Formats: sequence, C-alpha cells, structure tokens
Amino acid sequence: MKKAKTERRKHKRFSTRKAAFAVIGPEKAYLDEIKKMSMGEIACAVYKSKPVKMGQIIDMSRGGLAFSYIAGKKFPGKAAAVDILSAGNKFFLEKILFKTIMDVDAGEDSELDPIQLKHQRIQFVDLSPDQKEKLEYFLSHCTTCEMTN
Repeated sequence: MKKAKTERRKHKRFSTRKAAFAVIGPEKAYLDEIKKMSMGEIACAVYKSKPVKMGQIIDMSRGGLAFSYIAGKKFPGKAAAVDILSAGNKFFLEKILFKTIMDVDAGEDSELDPIQLKHQRIQFVDLSPDQKEKLEYFLSHCTTCEMTN
C-alpha cells in the first residue's frame, strides 16, 4: 500500500498566463526601462547580457519558482541573483537573491533529441519590501489558478 505524500511547500504554486522567464545572472543590469522596449528589444537585451542560465518558468509562488532550461548552454559568470521577466505582461523583477533547492534532468534522454532540458527549483532569500510588493502584483495579476501537485 502506498503512503500519501505530505505537502511540504509553505506557499501555493501558480502558473503564469503569458510566458515568463527566469534569468540567472549576470551581475550587471540589462533592462533598465522594460516598459519602453518592444518584445524584440527585450529579447536582444537579455541575450546580450549573457545570462548564466535562462529558462521558462514552470510555476511560482511567494517563496520561489521552478523553471526549465537547456542543459549545457551556460555563459561564464557568477550567478548573483535571479530576475523574473515577462515581456507579454511588461513585467520585470530584478536581483532576487536565491538558493537552489533542486537542479535535475527534466526527463529521459533520447539520442534523437539533441536538446537536454533540466528543471531547477529555487527559493527566494531576503526579499526587499519592494520586491515582495512586485512579486505579489505579478502573482495576483499575471498568473492563473493554483497548481495541483
């Protein structure tokens, strides 16, 4: 007989309405005025910044987020903080300190699939009052219903 899993998460998880991305590093700012940028300009600015890791957010909560990224595609640099970016929502929350909870392969490798995805879960650390306010705004205006499991 299987034992029921106990939920250990402190916060409810949500999915985003429009694509949102986690960008880890670099230490320099690259999107000062996102509200004035087109989606193409945002994409170019992010790429030019040479992020340590970047991937689409799977789910998020007040306490952290999970995102998927392409394994092996890393630029050299120090992973100082994570930024949350959603061009479709014109949302940018920068320099969130974090700790990695999990960083694992997303699924089974296939010789036919040249791209290996990984999933990383991070926990936010020491959010400032401004960061908490922006995160709360994003969760209430840019996410869908609560995730299950």
